[in-house]
Amino acid sequence: MPINFPANPTNNQVYTFGGKVWTFNGKGWYTATPSAANLLTVSTAIIPTANVAYDIGAPGARFRDLYLSANTIDLGGTAIKTTANGVSFANAANTQIAVPLTVSSVQLATGGNIITIQATATGLQAIGSSGTAVPVGGASVTVSNSAPVGASLGSLWLDSDTGDMYAFYGNAWAEFGKSGGSTTQSGGSANVTTVSDQVNLSTGYIDLPSGTTAQRPVSPPSGAMRFNTSTGYGEIYNTAVGQWLQFGTNPVLDVEYLVVAGGGGGSASHGGGGGGGGYRTGTLNNVNVLSAYTVTIGAGGAASGIASSPGGDGNNSIFSSITSGGGGGAGAGYNTSPTAGRAGLAVNGNGGGGGGGNAAGSGGAGDGAGNAGGASVSNGSAGAGGGGGGAGGVGSAATGSGSGGATGGQGGIGLVNSISGSATYYSGGGGGGGWTTNGAAGGLGGGGKGGNPYANGAEASAGTAGTANTGGGGGGSGDGSLRSGGAGGSGIVILKYLSNYIANFSAGLVTDPVNTSVSGYKISRITAGTGTVTFTIA
Repeated sequence: MPINFPANPTNNQVYTFGGKVWTFNGKGWYTATPSAANLLTVSTAIIPTANVAYDIGAPGARFRDLYLSANTIDLGGTAIKTTANGVSFANAANTQIAVPLTVSSVQLATGGNIITIQATATGLQAIGSSGTAVPVGGASVTVSNSAPVGASLGSLWLDSDTGDMYAFYGNAWAEFGKSGGSTTQSGGSANVTTVSDQVNLSTGYIDLPSGTTAQRPVSPPSGAMRFNTSTGYGEIYNTAVGQWLQFGTNPVLDVEYLVVAGGGGGSASHGGGGGGGGYRTGTLNNVNVLSAYTVTIGAGGAASGIASSPGGDGNNSIFSSITSGGGGGAGAGYNTSPTAGRAGLAVNGNGGGGGGGNAAGSGGAGDGAGNAGGASVSNGSAGAGGGGGGAGGVGSAATGSGSGGATGGQGGIGLVNSISGSATYYSGGGGGGGWTTNGAAGGLGGGGKGGNPYANGAEASAGTAGTANTGGGGGGSGDGSLRSGGAGGSGIVILKYLSNYIANFSAGLVTDPVNTSVSGYKISRITAGTGTVTFTIA
């Protein structure tokens, strides 16, 4: 029968039952003389007098072993029991249930090899005897000819077309045997190491961002790509030129230009002045990088050294599709027949040559924006030449009455331009030669001065040549059949472009050093020859 110990015993309280004396030690009852004979032999259930009130053993008084049959241990209503497959957990109705077992790690050991399975912030890890951690779980092999969509970290894919094996890592499929190689991306932002320096074997596509021209990013990096829905083309950004470039095209730039042609030559023997060379300025848009553009510098017209011959026409200057025509040569002097100055060449922007003296010759007409030369004066045996037309104004007519003192006409004024960084006149007309008074001055813009007549028995002077690389007309000579007019000044081409480009000139062209005094721009002056210019990125 069960022992009914007194309730609420005090320390060292004694209780006798069945011929044995029991003593309470403050924690439990024990026989007064512990021995094998005093051990309690239980032949019935041990049932405490109160529910959830007593312990078996204590922290300092533990039982060594606990032997139980293959039935159950009931822990708060959950039964732990043995089965044919091991240990199971069941509820009060003896139905097997899942019971969470919360531990930081589990060790599996066999043959001295210990594997630890532990939880981390990203999932399970298995740590072998070598200490290397390997992700556990979530991997499944999908066999298909296209990358699976919605894969999770560690998923596996076997490409049925190529036989290649891939693992999903960093939001991309990485091929086995390649360090971070990526051939197919299934969405998300790919890790840099998985997509860089790799061959893309996909037969699908890369989905570029798209938008209108107005929706372009404000400060994209070089190499940024997008599809422009306004133009219908893909485009890539180049920071070196600050442009979005259509796929397959080169950068373009705008080039400001000044194209001045050669001036006309002056004539002999109180001859007329040559016309100023053609003058054109503006901006050539959308110049293609790496494309070659023609450049030609027109030479000045030849001077006339014979009284009956006119001065030579200046030659054209060219940049790409821009052509400036040469200035017209002066009309012949010392001729009994009227001789007109030659018209400027038939291209926009030329000055006409001045009329020759001795016979009343009219000035040559200017073409387009060019201006005409002035007429000569004569009394039938003597006269003075008219001034050549300039880009900015007509040449003046000679004045006087021949033997009474004829004066050459002044050359027409040129035009001022600051493309080189300083204000400079170009394409002035040459001055006419005099008879009994001094020859006239050439117009601002390089026009040559007209020659003077006889002085104190000395031969009259020759006309002054137009200034090189200004397109100025040559001056006419003074009186005297052996005095020559001045040659026309050569032309020039000046180009101004952004400083992050380089202008490369072919052989045959003569250039001054690049002038970088204008902030953000380079300036090239081409002074002679013919050839091409090609622009590249600096």
